[in-house]
Amino acid sequence: MKITRKQLRRILKEAMPKGGVPDIVGAVTGVSGEERRQLMDALQKEYGLQVKTTEEFGSNPGGVWIASESSDAETSGGLPLFDYYLDMDPYEFGVHPEFSKFIEPYGFFAEWNDPGTLMLWRM
Repeated sequence: MKITRKQLRRILKEAMPKGGVPDIVGAVTGVSGEERRQLMDALQKEYGLQVKTTEEFGSNPGGVWIASESSDAETSGGLPLFDYYLDMDPYEFGVHPEFSKFIEPYGFFAEWNDPGTLMLWRM
């Protein structure tokens, strides 16, 4: 399908929020930049995690990148929030259920990219 410049301008204008910058990531992934920003802010506030976007990692757009090696974040019981090598109860694939329950209301789940990189993706 081919579209004209005029049609493209109309599409972009309709997608343009009142602030003036279109949410391209949201249009592609179904995750609004605002939803992801809320999750990132909550992770920084609640656990002190340093988080970035998956685009900054060089991965697919729409996710959240956590360098687990730089995090000493713990659960309310003093256990690590996540550790790739923890394969015991109560951890599920190295992620503590408390952390999973924290990110679920935002519509995200955790997935390891490698032992030092935890990605959060939209469900």
